[in-house]
Amino acid sequence: MDLSAFAALGTRLADQSHSIILEALSRPPPVEIKADGSPVTEVDKAVERALRDTIEREYPLHGIVGEEFGSVRRDADYVWVLDPIDGTKSFMSGLPTFATLIALAYRGTPVLGIMDSPATAQRWIGGDGIATRLNGTAVGPPRACADLTQALAHTSSPDYFAGATLQSLSRVKERARWLVYGAGCHACARLAGGFIDLAFETRCQVYDYLALAPILHYSGALVSDWRGNPLTLDSGAQFIACGDERVYTQALALLAT
Repeated sequence: MDLSAFAALGTRLADQSHSIILEALSRPPPVEIKADGSPVTEVDKAVERALRDTIEREYPLHGIVGEEFGSVRRDADYVWVLDPIDGTKSFMSGLPTFATLIALAYRGTPVLGIMDSPATAQRWIGGDGIATRLNGTAVGPPRACADLTQALAHTSSPDYFAGATLQSLSRVKERARWLVYGAGCHACARLAGGFIDLAFETRCQVYDYLALAPILHYSGALVSDWRGNPLTLDSGAQFIACGDERVYTQALALLAT
């Protein structure tokens, strides 16, 4: 598959989001509370509007799935998946661990992923035929790690776990050498670069992880849901990423609910 034209558009979309967010970084944004209790700012909305407008103009038959404005043509062969600000709580707190996530799925399978971090001036891109790069420099392979007892693991927050998934978190925490919290999508990007061995999340939506899947896969990492299935447009609320198949196998066994 030749993704060059789509990658060029994805880069333009990332440029748009980058510019809008940078302009807003100098002041705390007003915050609204959505129906599900999560925060949203006008910047989230402005970014998604701009990206959707560009996609509609360039590829009017493509589908779009976005966090703030829902889905159109979700059953199209090509579907763009947008998280205008992944890590809105970090953004509204003035912390740098947020990014724009842009994915392109072909018949449900993610084939292109872009993660743009305006606060740190970093952009990751990976896809079918596009080896993962950070600011133009190749990323990967992830580091080898023979056993979970030697691993540095990450999840965003223990608050997202409850019931059976909280038990899963406890099992991983007991086994892993270290477990760190709070980096969100940045942890997955750092896993691709060999800084982290395991990242796992629950209570996610497709726009939270679909862009990360190609970035991770094309760096040499393993990424799937908690049952070991490939991530798609219809995957559920959980995902896992590992740099080493041995840790991946062990973590899947512990996360199984």
